[in-house]
Amino acid sequence: MPTWMPEGNVSKPGDDELRSWSKYVQILFDANGNKPSPYPEGCAPLPSDNIDRLARKATILKGT
Repeated sequence: MPTWMPEGNVSKPGDDELRSWSKYVQILFDANGNKPSPYPEGCAPLPSDNIDRLARKATILKGT
């Protein structure tokens, strides 16, 4: 679970797109583990990530 989200990976009606992407990447991260990426943190979602960065991490974690 992203530590900055007290509700964990649970989708909430008020979630904006960035928050939804962070939760999605965290779910993929938990299921697949960390994978190499061009980022120092690998594919772990960070509060500083933008949607493009999260989308790239999701693609790497999905293996597509």
